[in-house]
Amino acid sequence: MEYVEEIKKELDFVCSDPTLPGKNSAWTKAILKRISGLGKTKGRKFHVCATSRAENKADEGEWLYDLTWLRYDGDDHLLEVALALECEWDSKKLNEDFQKLLQARATLRVFIFQNARDALDGIIRQIEKFAGTMPGDEYLLVCYVEADNKFYFREYTHE
Repeated sequence: MEYVEEIKKELDFVCSDPTLPGKNSAWTKAILKRISGLGKTKGRKFHVCATSRAENKADEGEWLYDLTWLRYDGDDHLLEVALALECEWDSKKLNEDFQKLLQARATLRVFIFQNARDALDGIIRQIEKFAGTMPGDEYLLVCYVEADNKFYFREYTHE
């Protein structure tokens, strides 16, 4: 999975930042800023869309998901959604946000949530049951566990 290791490093950096208050909006902003930046580095020329555009170095505001990396041709035709990301800290809204990603036709789908590691198997069951799931669909599922101050990562590629 392209970009996954870089995304993991950026998320681990957020965990180690002692200046970030709380685990909701401040963390979401930090995550979106760091992942937005990845879409513009190392020769990547993604058109980045993110919540809070100015703070996140994005080209424009939210486009369907909390963060997307888009690739266009010279005629402004959409060629690829390289990344679609949703970040949800409220455990009661996990399905709502994850199901947005479930239907996304993105090369990589990233779902970030907290304190619900037991939800991972249920999320994967949703991927397997969804009629629109295709072989090769790639997900990076990321669960923040506050007690450990750590992100746990699970990569999933549908067969």
